[in-house]
Amino acid sequence: MWPSRVLSQEEFSRLALYQFKPSSGLPLHKAKDKHFGLFLKGSGIFETAKGKIEVQAGDAFFINPGEDHGYTSSSKEESIVLEIFLYSPGGLSSDSEKPDMEF
Repeated sequence: MWPSRVLSQEEFSRLALYQFKPSSGLPLHKAKDKHFGLFLKGSGIFETAKGKIEVQAGDAFFINPGEDHGYTSSSKEESIVLEIFLYSPGGLSSDSEKPDMEF
């Protein structure tokens, strides 16, 4: 799994921070839940079934359940992505983690 920090988690949502080393990434995978993301630092290629787009700090995305998506860093520095996951009624996904810290 890629380095992440769960910042906050409730029954129906999770806020997490993901860090990618230069030239690393996350292969295409299916989303289990809806989620929003914001690229805070770095740049790269974000891929969905609709195609590939170049992203950089300040760009955002939304992913529906079941949608394929992935990311490859093209930055010489680390890339940082903040994501908010919205869980279906019934609560957390089976792969949910406890927060590393809460505010």
